[in-house]
Amino acid sequence: MMKKIFALFLALITLLSLCGTALADGERTSGLYTYEFKGNGTVTITGFDWANNKDNIYIPALIDGYPVTAIGEKAFALPEDSGITGDYVLTLSSGITSIGDFAFQNAPVSTINIPDTATFIGKGAFLMNPNSGFIHFNVAPKHSTFATISGVLFNKLKRELIAFPVTDYAKATSAEDYRLYEVPTGIQSIGAYAFYGRKGGYRNAILLDRTVSDRGNVVLPETVVSIGEYAFANCEKLNVVLSSSIETLGEGAFLHQRSGTNVLEIFDFNNLARLQSIPAYCFSGVQLFGETGDNQYISIPAEASEIQDYAFYQMYNAGWTCEEIRIEGNTARIGKHAFEESTNGIKRVIISGKVKEIDEYAFANNYYLETVTIGGFTETIGSHAFYRSSTLQEVTLSEGLKRIGENAFAECPKLLSVAIPQSVSSIARNAFDRQVTTLTVYQGSYAEQYAIENGLQYKYYQSEDDLSWLLGGTEDSQTEESTDWLNGF
Repeated sequence: MMKKIFALFLALITLLSLCGTALADGERTSGLYTYEFKGNGTVTITGFDWANNKDNIYIPALIDGYPVTAIGEKAFALPEDSGITGDYVLTLSSGITSIGDFAFQNAPVSTINIPDTATFIGKGAFLMNPNSGFIHFNVAPKHSTFATISGVLFNKLKRELIAFPVTDYAKATSAEDYRLYEVPTGIQSIGAYAFYGRKGGYRNAILLDRTVSDRGNVVLPETVVSIGEYAFANCEKLNVVLSSSIETLGEGAFLHQRSGTNVLEIFDFNNLARLQSIPAYCFSGVQLFGETGDNQYISIPAEASEIQDYAFYQMYNAGWTCEEIRIEGNTARIGKHAFEESTNGIKRVIISGKVKEIDEYAFANNYYLETVTIGGFTETIGSHAFYRSSTLQEVTLSEGLKRIGENAFAECPKLLSVAIPQSVSSIARNAFDRQVTTLTVYQGSYAEQYAIENGLQYKYYQSEDDLSWLLGGTEDSQTEESTDWLNGF
């Protein structure tokens, strides 16, 4: 009997142990909070019941007897169209050390009190709906990591601007109240999503060079060397002047979705001599100015190793025409759709640097483009790279080119002739319009065979020894032994 009781007791202990483990790995609820119990005996809040909240929020130090040390990713986040509104004060209790990415995105709060114990704030943690009211950040004056100056949140250790508060222009006592914001000298980086979607009073200009502060009303010092991902994305009616101190930009740093007169203007792009790469979507949808003077060209920084996908997609023209794109440095790749659908009047593209690959749709659907020059480092022109460039008339290709992709120069009705280098060993179908473009090829080359097999018109390169042009004849009309062509000299 005792053995049976002992066996049942062991089974019960095992069952309770298993149940405890299962609970520890899952989420639990307590009041308005959803939380996750960690193996070290602490709690991370992972969710909040906004629908049933009626008052200001004080995140407690303990939940169900366990210490709260972290706010998880998107724990208090809401979609922009949630319909939940409010003007709540949010206080994080002492003991919380970490605030996850997008933790309070679009949360209906007006004031956020950050505890002394906090040491980490993730990207976009306070990314607010731009239509909400003014957001205040409160941090203790002697906080070891964070600080607020004029309501703007900084990481002191990283010298980084973390979050620029949502502004409500209607609350300004005059139009001058929000005319100027200067980031403190010594700040080295603008954090991810720091100014994302900002509008209202700070909407006329953001400058990244103090020497031109008279042109706008948000000024960044020359100490800034990096701008995080989507830092200025979707800002309304801003003018941004770039300085030569910037070395790195994050993905989508200036991504802009145009609507009506809502334009994001970027000045002095040609100053970015130290920039190491052009990230994906970085200048997509913006009005881009190479320089603030009369030089109407954009020069890719010599040290930029890559122009990533969609980097300059749908560049916009609002009164200024960029006539030329120059890619002359160490850039090895031009990404997919990088310059597609530009409406800012690009007429010439000069690729004379170390570009090995022009990826698919890189310059497609550019309706102002007239001439393209591609240097000897380029080996691959991807599919649809210059597709539907309706005004393209002249293309210069260099020896070293190996591959031309499908539809690379298709639907270019003004491109009457293209000379194909002897180095080309692969041309995809429909790379050129057979009814429009005549290829100039070397006799016996791959390009000649391609033209024959695909029904394209072609002609031969004129050899250095051919002098038949003196009498208007053709190479085929002369023989090696004939000297009749010399008659008359």
